[in-house]
Formats: sequence, C-alpha cells, structure tokens
Amino acid sequence: MATTTTRSVGAQGGMLEPQDITFWQGRLKEFFADPQQLTAPAPAGRRTWNFRMFECFNPIDECLITCCCPCITFGKVHHRLHKDPKLTGYSPLNASCLGFFLSSYCGLHWFPLMLQRSDMRSKYNLDGTMLEDFARACCCACCDLVQESKESALREGEMAKQVVHEPYQTPAQDMQYMAKN
Repeated sequence: MATTTTRSVGAQGGMLEPQDITFWQGRLKEFFADPQQLTAPAPAGRRTWNFRMFECFNPIDECLITCCCPCITFGKVHHRLHKDPKLTGYSPLNASCLGFFLSSYCGLHWFPLMLQRSDMRSKYNLDGTMLEDFARACCCACCDLVQESKESALREGEMAKQVVHEPYQTPAQDMQYMAKN
C-alpha cells in the first residue's frame, strides 16, 4: 500500500491557490499510479476513530452547513490537514471546495471524499481501508464529512498539545556569582 505524504502548502488564503491545484494533481497521479491501494488491508497498530460515522448531528451547525453546502466542510478539512491546523488563512471558497463542487456536479463526489479520508487515515494512523472509504463516501457523504471534520480537529488539537521534553543539561561552564559592591 502506498503511503500518502502530507504536502505542506502555504497558508496565505485565497480562492484559487496554485498550490491547491498542484496538490490535487499530485494526489490523483499518486492514486492512479498504485491501484492496489484499493484492496490493500489496513496495517496493524491502527487507532480507532474517536467519532462514529452517524454522530453527525452534533454539533448541529456543522451538520447543517455540511448538508446544505458540503464543499465548504470539504475545503475546511483539506485546509486543516494540509495547510494549517488552526485554519489560519482559510477561506470557505477555495480550490478544494470548488473541486469538490465540480466533482459533485458530475456525480463523482465520492472520489475526492475517498482520497481525503485516505489522507486522514495515513496522517493520524487511523483504522480503515480504501474500500471502506469508498463505501462511506457513496452511502452518506455528509455524515462522512462531519466525521472527518470533527476527527481532524480533535487529532490536530492532540498533536498541538504534544510537547517534546528534553532532559536538563548542565551548562558547559561553571556558574559564577558576581559579588555585590
């Protein structure tokens, strides 16, 4: 199974950033280069999702936004995953949002959803397979998006709280105190 590398893209904001378009072009090439990832089993040691698929009605505002305009939630999750976890520079109308809208218009909403869910599983070491991603995206795209949004916010918050603790190191020189006059 090919591992997806998270591409770090600038967080300048704006509607059509060339980096977003380049990201999705690279992601599509990566997907089509290794079609065996569709049937590959999940590696051992994966973590479970904290939110279940049908816990999509809480918070209700995110549920309503996602049901009325799912491309906004899709773009927000993409921004959180690949640009800035704190959503700095996020614009509700961005290249990922527009790409999702166009794919939905053509009846292919499941494809970017499946790729984004796969990226989440890779980044946060979550359980699942590409076939499960496909089934979830086809059966209930809105529930899938709300789950992705809540899970990415939680996981990014956990990652932000992780602090690297280095052991105390003594100074190279002996400490000397100056006498007061």
